[in-house]
Amino acid sequence: MPEPIPVESSTISKDILDTNNPPAEHDFPALREFVARGSARRAVLDSKISLLKAELDKLLEERNALDVEIQKHEGAISPLRHLPTEILSIIFMYAVQFSFTHQHSMDMKSGPIPLSAVCSRWRRIALSQSSLWTFFPLNFEEAMPELVPVEETLSAVKIHVDRSRDAPLKLVFMPFYEHRITDLEQQVLDLLTPHVARWEEVVFYGTPAIYESLCTWSAEFLALRKLDITVYDQDEFLELDIRNVFAFSPRLEEAFVNIRTSDNTPVVFSLDTSSLRRYGAQNPWRRHVDVLRLASDLVDCVLSVTGSFDPFGTGDKISLPRLCRLAVTDVNPLHVLDTPALRDLYCSKHTADLHGRLRELPRLRKLFVGEPRIPVDLQSFMHSVPALTALCMYLPMNYASALFELLDSSPSLGQDQDTPHLPALHTLGLCFGPENYATLGEPIDQDELMGVVEARWRGGQLRSFQIYVMRFAPSESTLKRMEALRQEGMKFVLETHSMHLYQRMVPPDFCLYDDEYAMVDLMLE
Repeated sequence: MPEPIPVESSTISKDILDTNNPPAEHDFPALREFVARGSARRAVLDSKISLLKAELDKLLEERNALDVEIQKHEGAISPLRHLPTEILSIIFMYAVQFSFTHQHSMDMKSGPIPLSAVCSRWRRIALSQSSLWTFFPLNFEEAMPELVPVEETLSAVKIHVDRSRDAPLKLVFMPFYEHRITDLEQQVLDLLTPHVARWEEVVFYGTPAIYESLCTWSAEFLALRKLDITVYDQDEFLELDIRNVFAFSPRLEEAFVNIRTSDNTPVVFSLDTSSLRRYGAQNPWRRHVDVLRLASDLVDCVLSVTGSFDPFGTGDKISLPRLCRLAVTDVNPLHVLDTPALRDLYCSKHTADLHGRLRELPRLRKLFVGEPRIPVDLQSFMHSVPALTALCMYLPMNYASALFELLDSSPSLGQDQDTPHLPALHTLGLCFGPENYATLGEPIDQDELMGVVEARWRGGQLRSFQIYVMRFAPSESTLKRMEALRQEGMKFVLETHSMHLYQRMVPPDFCLYDDEYAMVDLMLE
């Protein structure tokens, strides 16, 4: 049967084909002829398409099968397959640690569980490495309780507990609610509490009621090295007493209590201080004294003092001969602490009596001070810290000119009376805010600012300068001078938010300052 030739274009008018207008009587033969010829041609095309589809399906099937075989053969020669077990173990540990710090909670699709499902070799390596299974990221804050897969979460916890065998455990527990815990969260705790002797690093948030339940464990935290707990505030709890919980933790090196958030329930606790090197807490001063008297080997200390401060109730000075870094909410603890080795100090309040305390710290090299609550003498301040190498200050704008004048000198003069302030300073952070909450005050003199920075940089010491000025609008000339310093190799950062500068200059564990400039900035937007 001859193949129908392609159908020629219709001779029928578009007025008929593209509308609902009825055709004329003489158009019917041509219409019928086109339908007949078109149908025959369409049948031929359908037949060809069917044959080609069948052929295409065969080709795709062959191609896909070949693709699988190629991948298998490529896998056989892949360097990954020939990696030593020791290298794979390191890679697995890195992946699991990254997952621990970034995932919200536990499930069957994260952590080492997927690694153990790739192939038999990876499974053997994962199961033989008990340390892979020691991470328990239990952050329930990010998802509504009804959206958390209960069975999957519990299964993941059980698997990790079993496969970690006797290895020390690392826990992060953060409940969804501040006033209670959910049934799932309680079930997870019930799975973990029989293994408290293996808890090595613990970050724990919760209500006072949760911590009260800890008192019933009567456990010995034999492996505990790092403890970080936060007790949410509840009106019915004036003070939480958990002195019996962590009293026996002979390996404890680091303890932070209520230091991550504000307005927490005060906690009475006892710590095994025989190995304690880092301590931080938000508590009344008398509670701090109980720990500091026994922790003479502290290297880092963070003291957020609540309530009134009674230095006379402290007794003799507290000696901390090895303390290198200290954060305090105000100057008061410095009156009763003997810290001859102190290098870094982060003090949230700048008061006049701070200067006298600074003179007693000859090894001090890094200093942060918050906004002055009352007028302070900047020259007296400069004289009290002559050996500083890093300084970060919060100041009202009306202090700017006096500060620039004190800093504006070359660090190369010889006589004592002519020696510039802070001659060794290589890192400087300045945060300028309003004189009061009603007005920003006079803008800083940009030419004076840049002159000081340029002189310090070219004098040979200053290497890093970071500044935030509320509602700062640098001129084109100022921007060019900033860029010129960057091109010469100086780190010059113009911050857009005061908190960014604070976070650059102060390590996270030492952040106590309540940045009011940030709040004012928001109100003025």
